[in-house]
Amino acid sequence: MIANRANIPPLFPRIFPLLVVVGTLVFIFTVYTNSGSSKYLDRVSSRLKYPINGTGFSKKLIDYDLHDYNVKTFKGYVNMYELNEKVYKFYGYEIEKPTLPVPTLRMINEPTCELVFSEWLRVSQEPQPKTPPKYIPSGESDAFLLFGYAALDSWYMNDKNSNYGEKPRNWDNLSEMMTWPNEKLAEIAYVTESVSVHNAMASHRLDGMSGVVIGSMQPWVEVMALRNGAEKILTVEYNRLTVQEEFKDRMSTILPVDFVQNWHSYADKFDFAASFSSIEHSGLGRYGDPMDPIGDLREMLKIKCILKKGGLLFLGFPLGTDAIQYNAHRIYGPIRLAMMFYGFEWVSTFSGGLEKAFDLNSQSLHSNVKFGFHQYTMVLKKLANPILCPARFYPLLLIIGLFLMITTLLIQDRNAARKLPTAASKGKLSEALNLNLPKSELSLKEVHVKTHIGLVSLDELNENVFKKYGYEIINPTVPVPTLKMIKEPTCGEVFSEWRKISEQPQPEYPPKEIPAERKDEFLLYNYAALNEWYLNDKNSKEGERPRNWDKLSEMITWPKEKLGGQAYGTDGVSMYNAMKFHRLDGKSGVVIGSMQPWVEVSALVHGAAKVLTVEYNYLTIQAEFRDRMSSILPINFVKDWETYADKFDFAASFSSIEHSGLGRYGDPMDPIGDLREMLKIKCILKPGGLLFLGFPLGTDAVRYNAHRIYGSVRLAMMFYGFEWLGTFSGDTEQPNDLTSERLHSKPIFGHSQNTISARFYPFLLFLGFCFLITTLYIQNQNASRYLSKVSARNRVVEEQDSAVRRRENLKKVLAKTHKGLVSMDELNENVYKKFGYEIISPTLPVPTLKMIKEPTCEEVFSEWQKVSYQPQPEYPPKEIPTERKDEFLLYNYTAVRAAEVLTVEYNELTIQEEFRDRMSSILPVGFVKNWETYAGTFDFAASFSSIEHSGLGRYGDPIDPIGDIREMLKIKCILKPGGLLFLGFPLGTDAVQYNAHRIYGSVRLAMMFYGFEWLGTFSGDTEQPNDLTSERLHSKPIFGQFQNTVVLRKL
Repeated sequence: MIANRANIPPLFPRIFPLLVVVGTLVFIFTVYTNSGSSKYLDRVSSRLKYPINGTGFSKKLIDYDLHDYNVKTFKGYVNMYELNEKVYKFYGYEIEKPTLPVPTLRMINEPTCELVFSEWLRVSQEPQPKTPPKYIPSGESDAFLLFGYAALDSWYMNDKNSNYGEKPRNWDNLSEMMTWPNEKLAEIAYVTESVSVHNAMASHRLDGMSGVVIGSMQPWVEVMALRNGAEKILTVEYNRLTVQEEFKDRMSTILPVDFVQNWHSYADKFDFAASFSSIEHSGLGRYGDPMDPIGDLREMLKIKCILKKGGLLFLGFPLGTDAIQYNAHRIYGPIRLAMMFYGFEWVSTFSGGLEKAFDLNSQSLHSNVKFGFHQYTMVLKKLANPILCPARFYPLLLIIGLFLMITTLLIQDRNAARKLPTAASKGKLSEALNLNLPKSELSLKEVHVKTHIGLVSLDELNENVFKKYGYEIINPTVPVPTLKMIKEPTCGEVFSEWRKISEQPQPEYPPKEIPAERKDEFLLYNYAALNEWYLNDKNSKEGERPRNWDKLSEMITWPKEKLGGQAYGTDGVSMYNAMKFHRLDGKSGVVIGSMQPWVEVSALVHGAAKVLTVEYNYLTIQAEFRDRMSSILPINFVKDWETYADKFDFAASFSSIEHSGLGRYGDPMDPIGDLREMLKIKCILKPGGLLFLGFPLGTDAVRYNAHRIYGSVRLAMMFYGFEWLGTFSGDTEQPNDLTSERLHSKPIFGHSQNTISARFYPFLLFLGFCFLITTLYIQNQNASRYLSKVSARNRVVEEQDSAVRRRENLKKVLAKTHKGLVSMDELNENVYKKFGYEIISPTLPVPTLKMIKEPTCEEVFSEWQKVSYQPQPEYPPKEIPTERKDEFLLYNYTAVRAAEVLTVEYNELTIQEEFRDRMSSILPVGFVKNWETYAGTFDFAASFSSIEHSGLGRYGDPIDPIGDIREMLKIKCILKPGGLLFLGFPLGTDAVQYNAHRIYGSVRLAMMFYGFEWLGTFSGDTEQPNDLTSERLHSKPIFGQFQNTVVLRKL
């Protein structure tokens, strides 16, 4: 049904276009002036990433849901909404964009430079104690510690009036220091870390520039700046400095108070500023400076005032997880860095070990343990000041713009509210609700997770798996999508259903095979692999039995290695580490499944007051621990579940839930036995209660009947109703980031046994309902527009919108080429489609492609044969044929350079006699003629330093721009499904060193990998695979390369 249109006055058609144009222009002008013509608030550094749809002006109008973005703190992962409300707004900031690893902020009311310097002067003149305070003033603890989101450690130093305090040195030795190598300069300061300043300045040359150095006991930063071209340098330092005579024309010094009093002389004056290991001390009193919780932020605002527009800041301080080691220094993590970066673009980050900049992402930022840090140098660029609309005009402009648009919409749609109920009553509401589906379907189709059958889109999993289990994806997070239950059972239903299944008659022995009629349910409808590992722990004498329950007083004294080692070696220690990180002081908890009480003891050691163990076996607890520990059989626990509902502060289970429903211990066969356990735990935890969960992590699989292995698919259902706080291993006390690569780092059926910490949040249960209400509200507001469209027209528009959105998504993801960073949309249009491919997922460092029209194996081999029979010149061509240069060079996205090489023809091989029963050889042309004999016959293929030459004519082979890609298609044809390919060729930035070889980067690798799953990359330095990231792939200069072996599996 089509809704009736409003009755529009005769005058309206003439003025309607004018109203729309005026209203739109006023609104655009309002937003434009508010954000600034310099794009001050919209400019995001290349170092900061945000996965948000929308480009250009439309980005400014997007309402980001800050709940969906998390940053790491010492307490675990915290969403940006929480930080915005509890931290940033107190300091006068607000999140502008949820970029990672550091959110982008704006100041709610930015102070003028006059106010910045006068406020600093006021604070500096407050009376100070004789010695630096030994503790943070009690009333200011929150302000210093980011309201509890920065950790606190004690490291007291008195550099104000101690004989051992640091004092200025080497200012009379400048001429000699100018001759020192960087390493020697670094030795007088912070060793290798100090070299990062030189690397940064060498990359961003300072020729002819004037600059300022903030805080400098020894002039090594000044010397590095002079050696990298700086013309004049002013040093701002609390100590009086005497500069060597012959350097006084290029260097000068000033006390901070004098600098501030004369700040007008220095405003917008300097081309660069530098500070290394100085600003992090500001406001901590160590050097006799005033106690000031925002002392470092004041310094950044001062620097911003004295730098020219586009001026550079070389900033070195401790990077890690937000903390204060009082009073030594601050450690900067995502929270405080966001405020420090305000008004600057984050250009690059340098270490002392590399001359080139590297990408400081969340993983490298938090790679150290708590209070550990790296001292890198970051390069920031001052942004232009925003050009704001005068305050007296802004409200008026905003009101006029909004009034005109609202009036237009009301006149046009005044009858919509009356028409919608009628339409809904006749079945049109479902159509309205479905109008947004193409957008969600598009996003789910574009996000992939790994399974044993290869990468699978979330849309496919949503339809073929999750909905069949009663779940639905609400957020395409990776590596584990976020779900809601379509119809969540009550706790009463959860426990009664469990009891009903447990009381079913069971066979004498655990079944040796999964029942055929329920195999799909057990194996996630074929998205989980199956492997046999049969165990009988029901009635076998060798089955596991309870132990050590009478040795609790002894166990409580054991070190963590011995405690965790009682069960699972190093893996068991992960539970201890998780409980240590999330202290359990005074809390009561429940342990699900426990043959030995090492989990219970770990909880007691870390402060737990009471622990109840739910176990199928009867347990006899040591007498002196019975006031703190108790046990119950599962059936009794379920019967009395209401006694335990919402009672426990924490729950813990290690190597238990993964067995539920597999029958190994005599329990009923139940494909969702583990999911039932998670729902039970959710019912008995208090809101915000913690769950420590240890089970095998890897690619989704069932090793029947031993256990399940949890990958992206099943984990999503297990995590329903919980917030995932962190993942702990036995190797470190700090949580690690369980990425897709780490989750799937083992081969199929391999796994790691880590402990996951999760928090039960009741509001997550209503998230799906909130989404539905929001959808209904939006559709209600726009009903008259949507219901007036013809469905056929809707489909056309939606398809066009989907294509536009897909292209916009590809424009945001960049791959490196010899020309610089290039968007995947550009590569898709200018390269891949011309070779017959198309991007289906913008993965990094290599995009995932599909062939637009894949040739048959017969076509592959016949085409190769046709090309190979073409007449060849007597000598290999010395240049790429002009008419085919574009194809060879990926339409100019591959670099080219000539190389002197020796040309060798194909040779007949004579194999040593005793190996002829295991080895044979064939000429390429003979192999191709008989390809059907070899189709699908080989378990593996290998090629090292061979394929990269194909089609370059070096060995007398035909000139062919896709010779290497043809070889890959041939290999795909002759391998069995799942067959392995060990492939060694030069890796780097896409290039051709004609006619020696190709170098493979992000662009060509994508086509080479078509039809294969990339399992790992191996170097000669280690027996373990390494992670071939974008940084490592492009770590060499153009035409530089490294020869690693890539392992691929045929899909």
